[in-house]
Amino acid sequence: MNFFKFNKPNVQKQQEVTMQPTVQPFAQQRPSFQEPVARQELPVQSLSDNKKKQKDDACDFFHIDIYNIFKHNPEFFEKGESTDGRPIDKYILPLKTPELSVFLQVNISKYENGRYDLHFLSKSNEIPQELKDFIEYCADVLGADFMQKKYFSEDDVRDLRLGVFSRVWRREIRIENIYFTLSLTLFNIPPQEI
Repeated sequence: MNFFKFNKPNVQKQQEVTMQPTVQPFAQQRPSFQEPVARQELPVQSLSDNKKKQKDDACDFFHIDIYNIFKHNPEFFEKGESTDGRPIDKYILPLKTPELSVFLQVNISKYENGRYDLHFLSKSNEIPQELKDFIEYCADVLGADFMQKKYFSEDDVRDLRLGVFSRVWRREIRIENIYFTLSLTLFNIPPQEI
């Protein structure tokens, strides 16, 4: 299982043939997002575009340290099993500052190998700009999701109202609004040595 280890897409090749960035296997260093390629349809960069380009890693979008989540002292909840039957320890961490302006709590599923999944929960069905920026950044780095969706659009506004909004990059990130509340899951995060 891999987590956020990407190469910067080759701009020259993208102009010749539209290609999606490739996911590289995780190699014992801190996973990072590379600087996104500027989109053609935006001739003038806005202030928020400049901010997004300064983000070098997935963790730059969060107030908490997603690579050292246990330093935030989450509360042990229970032992359980993952969907594939592996034993996990479950933790809950209420957030002091809403993550991506919408998520108020994170549930942690820690596996025996030390890796963990973070499942961010909200009480809202509205997507704030910070989450739109995160979706755009993921699309720039990972390409289209498994349904060939990329950037937030008017169709997504409709899907939010219907409770069927999603962006899913398999084994990496899942954003959806099941039960008309937003959730974000980051999969298979390797803990970092301090």
